[in-house]
Amino acid sequence: KCHLPPTPGPAPPRAPSDYVRTRGCVGLHGPGWLQRQKVAAMRSLDALEPQVVQVLHSDGEAEVRLVSLDLDQAMLVLRQVSLSDGGEVNFGGEAKIKLGSVGHIAVQSTSVQLRAGGQTGPVLIELRFEGVELAKLWGRTMLQGKAALASGAVGGGRAPPAPP
Repeated sequence: KCHLPPTPGPAPPRAPSDYVRTRGCVGLHGPGWLQRQKVAAMRSLDALEPQVVQVLHSDGEAEVRLVSLDLDQAMLVLRQVSLSDGGEVNFGGEAKIKLGSVGHIAVQSTSVQLRAGGQTGPVLIELRFEGVELAKLWGRTMLQGKAALASGAVGGGRAPPAPP
């Protein structure tokens, strides 16, 4: 079933890019909807700084990673970080997760859970942030990136900043 609000009054001619497939239905979001989605996602990305988070894997393993978003590729980037005996931060390899391959993104307190298959699917990974507001911001931005990917609005963003 489609959950899109009706367009008031007679509909003016629209560009094909204004028609978006959402959950099996085709909806009309009005002129410029895709561009507005992209701008909203980029504003959220601008508010994000890469964060050091604890990552919990489905097998129970925990590790520390530097998390960033790349909306050009619609990916969550997790970079290995470690602290040397001298106190220097060392960066290792990175893992990229396509936002489009995540079934569901949920925020719970200070965590963002990435699930397979939908709301009730198994948790693939859980990202633990320093605070509730930070988790909400990251969860909302990942959802916007996922929506932008689904609508074809992804592109023209910026890559995550390189570590020092």
